[in-house]
Amino acid sequence: MAAIQTEILQPSHRKIKIARGKSPVQGQDAQLELYFSEDIENVFTEVKGIVDYKNHLNIPSVKRGDVIAKKTPPVEGQAGYDVYGNVILPDPVKDILIAGKNHVEITPNFIVIAKKEDQVHICV
Repeated sequence: MAAIQTEILQPSHRKIKIARGKSPVQGQDAQLELYFSEDIENVFTEVKGIVDYKNHLNIPSVKRGDVIAKKTPPVEGQAGYDVYGNVILPDPVKDILIAGKNHVEITPNFIVIAKKEDQVHICV
């Protein structure tokens, strides 16, 4: 109001700022970082001059105590406002639910650790 009154009483004919908004700050979705290869490889080996067709799949596996994955939790965004004072909400963030069967341990800080040697499977 003061800027408007000053311009009316003493015109400068310049642009004046009479309102200001603030853009919302977008949050960050949860992420899952994997510490093993997801690729199943076809590796044909030769045993005594004969190609082994039976044992050609190399499926990813882990040992007891190996860290399999780590989840980074989502980070909520911050609301902004328009020039009228109305709140502008950031887009909602997406979380990832991780759950393990008997052969994995999930720590409170979302680190997934293998409890025994086994093949790794991820289901979405």
